[in-house]
Amino acid sequence: EYDEEAHIASEKEISREEGLQEGLSRGLAQGMSRGLAQGRSEGMSLGLSQGRSEGMSLGLSQGRSEGMSLGLSQGRSEGMSLGLAQGGFLNMISLTKKKFQRGKSLPEIAQDLEEDEAALKPIFLAVQKDPQKSPEEILKLLSENK
Repeated sequence: EYDEEAHIASEKEISREEGLQEGLSRGLAQGMSRGLAQGRSEGMSLGLSQGRSEGMSLGLSQGRSEGMSLGLSQGRSEGMSLGLAQGGFLNMISLTKKKFQRGKSLPEIAQDLEEDEAALKPIFLAVQKDPQKSPEEILKLLSENK
């Protein structure tokens, strides 16, 4: 015999279980979706932060290294140029001093050295003022008076 109340109760039980299954399924799906989204967001944020930090550190290190290398190279080049120029100037002082000690005048020295008289004048005057000074001392004196 057909029991309508039992049938209704049975269908309610089935509906309840289906509802529970559906709710669990939707809840899991939404929870996983939200969890994935939040996980991605936190992972991206942490990854970007760590990436920036490591990138900055590596960039600074590489920049320092390249800067040091470039600086040393440029410093050597400029030092060589300056040293050669200074050596040439010391030679000019030495020759001017020798010719002055032999009694030559500024115009004669300029002609002998094939240099402009105006360019030799500061050297000539420094040698004339103190002929006992070395070429290095005269160079230092002339450098300080610039």
